[in-house]
Amino acid sequence: MLAIWNEDLSTRYGMWIRVKDIDPDYKNIQKWAGELLERASVSRGPANLEELESLDRDIRGEVKFDD
Repeated sequence: MLAIWNEDLSTRYGMWIRVKDIDPDYKNIQKWAGELLERASVSRGPANLEELESLDRDIRGEVKFDD
């Protein structure tokens, strides 16, 4: 299994991916990482610090996903 997450969003929330599902060009990882950003309501592409700072977070500082 491979774990992916974005520490700027959450240190606890991410995705577990079966290694056998990873394609040779890593396109699946890019797709799944993009889906994780979308679940946090973050736009894809280079990091936008203003966007990251304006996200709704819980008491622990974790971004709220799937809201």
